[in-house]
Amino acid sequence: MVDPQGTSLEQHLKDERAAYASLALLNIQSSALLDRFYREWFALDSKRQTLMKELEHHSRAIREHRRRLELTLFPPEVRGWMQSVLPEMEILEEGGPKMNALYEPFSDTLCSRLPATGKMRAAFEEAITRQVVRWEEGNKGPCSEYKEQPAPSRLSRVTPQPGILLGSCFLPYRDPQTAELRRRAVGGDLIVMKSPELSVGRVLVSMHMVCRGDLIMVETPLFTSPTSGNEANHEGLLPPAVRNAMNSVLRQSEVFAVQGWDTRLIRPFYEWLTELAFGEKQEEFLQRWDELGCPVEDVDPTLLSKLSDLAHFVWMSLPSSLSSILESEERVLLFFITLITNAMNYGGGTWAYEDVFYSAENGVCLGMLETGIGVFGGISLIEHSCHPNALVVFRHGCTPESIVFAELRATRPIGIGERITIAYVPTFIPKEERQKRLRAKFFFSCACVHCTAGYDTTRLMFASCESLDERVVMCPKGRGSEWTLWSLKLRPCVYGLKEVGKSYRYDDTYVLDATRDEMLFRQDMNSNELNGDDTLVPALRREVKQLTDVLHGEAKSHVSPLHHLFLLRALQVAAITKSRFSQLDAAMIEAVLMLMCELLKELTGIIFLLPDWFATELLLNERHTGALSDDLGDRLLNDSSNRGNGARQPWQECLTMHPLLHPHGNLLVSLLEYYAILREESGNIEAAMNAWTACVSLLRHGMCQGGSERCIRAQLRALHCRHQQQKQH
Repeated sequence: MVDPQGTSLEQHLKDERAAYASLALLNIQSSALLDRFYREWFALDSKRQTLMKELEHHSRAIREHRRRLELTLFPPEVRGWMQSVLPEMEILEEGGPKMNALYEPFSDTLCSRLPATGKMRAAFEEAITRQVVRWEEGNKGPCSEYKEQPAPSRLSRVTPQPGILLGSCFLPYRDPQTAELRRRAVGGDLIVMKSPELSVGRVLVSMHMVCRGDLIMVETPLFTSPTSGNEANHEGLLPPAVRNAMNSVLRQSEVFAVQGWDTRLIRPFYEWLTELAFGEKQEEFLQRWDELGCPVEDVDPTLLSKLSDLAHFVWMSLPSSLSSILESEERVLLFFITLITNAMNYGGGTWAYEDVFYSAENGVCLGMLETGIGVFGGISLIEHSCHPNALVVFRHGCTPESIVFAELRATRPIGIGERITIAYVPTFIPKEERQKRLRAKFFFSCACVHCTAGYDTTRLMFASCESLDERVVMCPKGRGSEWTLWSLKLRPCVYGLKEVGKSYRYDDTYVLDATRDEMLFRQDMNSNELNGDDTLVPALRREVKQLTDVLHGEAKSHVSPLHHLFLLRALQVAAITKSRFSQLDAAMIEAVLMLMCELLKELTGIIFLLPDWFATELLLNERHTGALSDDLGDRLLNDSSNRGNGARQPWQECLTMHPLLHPHGNLLVSLLEYYAILREESGNIEAAMNAWTACVSLLRHGMCQGGSERCIRAQLRALHCRHQQQKQH
């Protein structure tokens, strides 16, 4: 049989068999190819998984190495915290692991009480409902009573409570049965609430009574970044993609200089980006970061424009693998604003001079702890006040999460339902300076009672030298063991109390007593401002009496005359006496002068290593004519008649300062200047001339900041007093 094309059936059958054979061969080849492909794909995928695990291992090792490098700065027991067991946030059950080594930093402090429960919670709920703040009085037992005062505003609850408070904030406590150190969450002690005031927002409220010096909470940082001085040591620890992106941006330094952009924001941004891309808890970190405050609408338009340009520049420089993580350019801008308003500086750009570290940004005395900036989510919820009831203290790490942590401690009793407040800026600087700093960094103006109705004693202290570049005050800053001396000038330079050889913790009785006494004196001055001059003399007399008792060792408080707070109070008394000189009687002025003379005589013998004639002649006026005065006048008038005799004048003797008491020199010379001014105004020209001459003697040897300008001023005042004395004779 043949088909129309002439092909026989046998030929079709033969071709069909050949086609089936070819198809079977192709199927076999396809199957073999697919098998080989899947084998190779599985091999490649297995290798990929292995490389990912290896990369994760290296990243973890790098982070571990970085932490160990930082921990080498601290004692051996601190390094053991890395291997210690991390407890849960809530109270541990009995029989839990012992963690005494983990909480060794708290072994010298009083640990917290149990969370507020039962009656305390009922008292808190009632206080919030009635819009009052309550203090517990009596025996604090079943029959205890409460004292109340109106709260500033009605608060509303924030639901749910932010994770930044519950996740990284805790309180150490001792187990009632075993006395072991443990930690627990702060959900039963503090609560986040919202204020109706637009400039305030969220606030942190205490749910029970807190005594002065008590620990309110402890927090580990949500985010940290090294300062510019430490970047070289940490740059190699960044992932290559992030490091290359950062270096490509930093190479454009000319662009930053022309545009006026702040390069200090660059390094923290790439550290933050590393946490988002390669962190162990990326989702949790991002969630807590988004809970931080970001007041975009309050930012100064000029600053916002510069930040937007910088954000656009950084965004365009990111590779696609990193920009996809951020999703939008707006996220970069929000990071900059969030960092500016929430970051706390426990370091800064530093330099060393004579083995002392300084910060170019804020003049804070630095130690080994201060290595960068940190964002503490729980502390960022606390509102500002120029008369705060708490303060933040930085200490060495107590947990494996971080080598640094922040303590929040009460500086005065805090009532049930009372807002917790801290000072964002130093409280001992004038009100105008405080408001300027708050507007520049935090984008708001303070309206607390201390700013609106308070008596600004620091204004009086600066009244005589406001035209100068230098103003000296004392304020708390830095680690919890330090009170530092601030110098507000073009180039800050400050010394820490650490050099004195004694550490003052913020819960130390010396500091707390001095803070209390200073607060009482400020309240007396506020009362004088409201009630007139009738209360000025009694308040000043009480303060002089307290300072005299401290100087004689008869005070009930634990304040030492060498403490900076004591010297600050003496400066305030001198400044108020000078500004209200016409309103004070002769007896009150003489009492102030006697206190200052006795204080100067006591301190000059301790702080400076001086010849015998210094105190006897210049402070006690036991000789008729000042030994330095004649030579001083000759030098100022360029009279060389006495220079050829080769005699060594008293002012040429070497004056030295005790190396451990260097920070006290500036305050002491300021006291001496006020003493000279008051002596001159009271009519005792000889004592004023000798006091100004004493200032010259100390300032000649560079004992204080801005010594050359102050020395010239003291010379002119001494010469003026000398001419007045010559006219009288």
